[in-house]
Amino acid sequence: MENQPQNPQNNEEQPQDEFTKLNELADKGELTPQSLQETLNKYAESLEQEFKATSSIDPANIPEYTRNFFKENVYTAAAQIVFLSNNADSESVRLRAAQTILQQAFADAEKDGDPIRELMQELAKNDGSPS
Repeated sequence: MENQPQNPQNNEEQPQDEFTKLNELADKGELTPQSLQETLNKYAESLEQEFKATSSIDPANIPEYTRNFFKENVYTAAAQIVFLSNNADSESVRLRAAQTILQQAFADAEKDGDPIRELMQELAKNDGSPS
């Protein structure tokens, strides 16, 4: 017990402290719908204040914020497509995900006579089946 780090004191109430208070109220028989509603109202107020603080975005910059949001999540979206190409239950979903991966992987293959690009074009024309 001596080697355990001590929690730093701060002004914010820790979730564990709130849980402990609720447990104490329950032990005393004072846990009522009214006390639960008061706690819920505190949480709702905190959430509303947090939302207001984060939603103070200038409407003129919404397109820029939106683009930045999508740019920040490109890696997650790409990982999801790869996951779907390997793990989706539906064969059509796996196929579409694989086609998307190949299309993006070979998007830079611009030169004529590129055999992979030709194969991709042929597959695209024939709905995924080579002739």
